[in-house]
Amino acid sequence: MTLENIRAKLAEPAPRPGRYDLQARDEAGAWTVYLTLDKHDELSSLVWEISLGRTEAGSAALEERAVSIAKRVRGLVEPLKVYEIDSVNNVALLRSEEPTHREGKLFYYEVTLQDSTVVRVRRFQGWKDANQKRVQVAFALTNEVLGKLIEDLTAL
Repeated sequence: MTLENIRAKLAEPAPRPGRYDLQARDEAGAWTVYLTLDKHDELSSLVWEISLGRTEAGSAALEERAVSIAKRVRGLVEPLKVYEIDSVNNVALLRSEEPTHREGKLFYYEVTLQDSTVVRVRRFQGWKDANQKRVQVAFALTNEVLGKLIEDLTAL
């Protein structure tokens, strides 16, 4: 997937303060990128969620896609690993190989693949004390890394 459409959207000023959505289709029309951002500028974005939707199912098996994504994605703070493959529901879960530990908190990425048509990327904060519930948090990426990440997620 080439991302000229999403790069053009990121070059525009933010539509308003606070959380907002950006949407773009790839040039071939196979993938639609949905970004939920807290803010962005000409160099970087504070991302709440990346969601990718595909109109047609891909030919690669779910496990093959999950393993390929874990190997290919290199722009995040922590490398990804395949955490779970649910072949009955056709869902794969990838998480940070090793969470970042900071001041008693754990930070990790979570990538969910549903069938071969949906990919979702989010970041969570947990605590070393397992009694506390995890919360979703925003994560910062340069726009160049964000574009490369989306290309890596849609390569198969």
